[in-house]
Amino acid sequence: MIVEIDRLEARAVQLALVNDYGSEAETVNRRIIELDPTNVPATTRLAKWLVKHQNADEAIALYRRALELQPSNQIARNALTELLPKKSVGAKGVTRSKPTSLAGNPAVVVPVQGYYLRAMLEHPDELTTLNFGWHAGAGEKPKRLVEPERLCRQLGYLPFLFRATQQEEDASEAFSGEATHAGLAGIIVHGNTSQYGKLAPYLYDTRVERFVGYKRADELGAEIGTFYVVAALRELRKPIAYGEIDLLSKARKLSPKFRRGYAIVDLPAELRDWQEPAIATWNRLSNSVGLEGLRNRNGVVTDWILTGQAGSLTRLAE
Repeated sequence: MIVEIDRLEARAVQLALVNDYGSEAETVNRRIIELDPTNVPATTRLAKWLVKHQNADEAIALYRRALELQPSNQIARNALTELLPKKSVGAKGVTRSKPTSLAGNPAVVVPVQGYYLRAMLEHPDELTTLNFGWHAGAGEKPKRLVEPERLCRQLGYLPFLFRATQQEEDASEAFSGEATHAGLAGIIVHGNTSQYGKLAPYLYDTRVERFVGYKRADELGAEIGTFYVVAALRELRKPIAYGEIDLLSKARKLSPKFRRGYAIVDLPAELRDWQEPAIATWNRLSNSVGLEGLRNRNGVVTDWILTGQAGSLTRLAE
């Protein structure tokens, strides 16, 4: 049965990647759920198929089922918010009059060197570790991805919108930012924690610098604020101007002049179809190296395990 589920799951993801909502997509996902009623990705994929085929009632029931199985599932939460307008959705599909703290679909906007992004695109089937905060000034503590780390633990995954930085562009007074790439992070850890110390060899082996032959900033003596592991990077066909991106917690757009640090935004609607296949890509790649997030009853990641090729188990808890 496991072999059949793996085969069906691979086909379902393939269909989702090309936005194929024909009869095969329904058949494959229904069969996965029949074999494994707790399969959340198949449940949300089938629900989306039902929405496309004008069957909102069954779709709502499936999205609610997905939230019962995984309360942190943002795909189901966002879908229910759209299907049940003017009401927010609780952990088990119960509507509330006030918005929850996870209203919207959180994503992170950060600048990354363009040559790193180009190199990552050439290695689509590899997990890549990036770093944040190494450029702190003399005497300053490196900045950390504090809120993104919390959200990633709570949701299990977090989309990143990258701006490919160009030195000449950044120095221009006419600078106006735009997101040029999207990727999905499944692990975010701060450099000054015990969790990082236990995960450091893995993060070193997957660092982005290995693609371009550079030394990592911490190898050169710089202190790192946060490391984050990304999969499913894609270059946007049409860059999204910062002025078109909504900040998640404020009733305004992201500033076109945003250059440094990070911003928490609402994932643009045109990237919603990318998110689910991106999660499937992250799961496939992380499973191949033995990474697994352990969640509590609320779906929050509380621990990581990493199984090596020899089957050894390393616990990565803080």
